[in-house]
Amino acid sequence: MRVNQHLSRKLVVSLLPLLVSCANVAQPLPSVHPSLNASNSRWDEASQTLTITQSVTFANKSVDVANDKALDEVMEDFYWTIPKNIKKVVIGENVTVTGHFRFSDEQVLTGQDRFTSRIFGTNTKAWARGLNQKQDKGTTCARNGKPGAVAGDDRIHDCQKWQYGGVSVESNAPVKASYTIKNLTIENPRTYAITAIRHRMIVDGVNIINTRPYPDYQSNSDGIGGGPGSRVTNTYIDTWDDSIKLYKDGMHVENVTIIHNPNGSPFQLGWGNKKPANFTLKNIKVIQAKPSKRNRFNLALFANSGGKIASTVNIDGFIADYESTAILNKCGENQVMPFAYISNPQSTLTLNVADNAALQINAPAKVCGKGKVLGLSDFNAKQAVTLKRGNIAKVTGCLQCEPK
Repeated sequence: MRVNQHLSRKLVVSLLPLLVSCANVAQPLPSVHPSLNASNSRWDEASQTLTITQSVTFANKSVDVANDKALDEVMEDFYWTIPKNIKKVVIGENVTVTGHFRFSDEQVLTGQDRFTSRIFGTNTKAWARGLNQKQDKGTTCARNGKPGAVAGDDRIHDCQKWQYGGVSVESNAPVKASYTIKNLTIENPRTYAITAIRHRMIVDGVNIINTRPYPDYQSNSDGIGGGPGSRVTNTYIDTWDDSIKLYKDGMHVENVTIIHNPNGSPFQLGWGNKKPANFTLKNIKVIQAKPSKRNRFNLALFANSGGKIASTVNIDGFIADYESTAILNKCGENQVMPFAYISNPQSTLTLNVADNAALQINAPAKVCGKGKVLGLSDFNAKQAVTLKRGNIAKVTGCLQCEPK
């Protein structure tokens, strides 16, 4: 009996290296983008997780990926729809994926390092508009029963841009699901950074930055848009278009810093008609970008750029300061910067500030446009906005999130 036990122990000990070796054997990759393979990716079947371990460019093998112009011409191969059997995609530390992602199911896209796990688009300005960087005559969205069209050297029309950005959701993906992006950087996406129309997006610990040469008015580099109940937390946005789309009811934004550049609004309420909706902004810091020589902006802190909206914004900790010399390119040639631009005469923006909430807003004017701003009764439409309440030191925005 003792001999058998001794032999059994020896057998187990001798098999241990073999067992460890088998455990470390790379598991075959599932169906993935053609640019992903065993040399740059790792698959874990048990957790259904794909980890991208080396920098990679999504493109056909025949494309010279070092040539920006050639890469700009790559259309669908630049995008990877994550298969349903992959539940999580991890971008490794110090790994850049030059290419964009589309969710197909309830999935997670995450980085190992917020600052060095990157999704990159293009250094080209106005990618959607082709080489001439202008929308050509004949390019149009689908209207009045007519299909959308792309003319000249344009690559996509305006209503397609949400599908051709950094991260989006396939239109046929489950609506009653959540789609998560966290702990990574999205730099210079071809169009929007993160967008869904009907789907709930969970965005946490993300940096969205535009490093194309100043200025960048035509790239449609919007930040984040999502369906009802979307959440944006611990995020830093420095882009050249609308930062966050407050479109669908129940969006919650917390611990966020936004750099307000001359183009776009930190909080866009609608370019077209929207259903009445409620939103929450908590611990938000909006910083006016370093003034240009003209110090002019195309949109205000809150903007209803078109269509009828009825937005209620609940605020719990908020800072936004604008210089007295800031000018808005709306409502006249030299309209001093208001904190809100409400274009439609039937539109309303209602601001509710939580009891004891810290609030600081400095703007040369209250509002311009034909719509109304309700709430905050101490605002005067003809005077500069100067508000300070509560302990402003508690309003930090996204702490230690600035790009390194």
